[in-house]
Amino acid sequence: MVTEENSSGCFRFRVCDIRTAVGHLKPHKRDGCIDLSSDHIVNACDELLVHITLLFNAILVHGALSDNFLRSTIVPIPKGRNADESNSNNYTGIALSSIFGKVMDNIVLIKFSNQLQTSSLQFGFKAKSSTNLCTFNCPERDISLLR
Repeated sequence: MVTEENSSGCFRFRVCDIRTAVGHLKPHKRDGCIDLSSDHIVNACDELLVHITLLFNAILVHGALSDNFLRSTIVPIPKGRNADESNSNNYTGIALSSIFGKVMDNIVLIKFSNQLQTSSLQFGFKAKSSTNLCTFNCPERDISLLR
């Protein structure tokens, strides 16, 4: 349950929250589902930020989220420059997520990162951590649990 003190006693998005989260978007990143880029949001006028704020607050109030926020498109990327492109084993997939979902993720991370916790067994995608640390921290008998 996420709460923040205001007149109604619960969290609401503000335009400045949206502006800060949009500022954390990486440039030239495409949305996987619709023809939208992070540049569209970053370079948009303040009126769009007001509409995004209204949308996000409606999501909080009604507790309903469009499937487009959760949808991703997996794009195959060749593993190397000299990889045999006719062999599917030479590709890795990346997920192109919703731009609006990224904005919402950024808000949560910016405003509530001090309240979020990760597992002690998580090493990747974590600040000041690396998957290499896993082999140093886990006794050999426990490594099988991570596979």
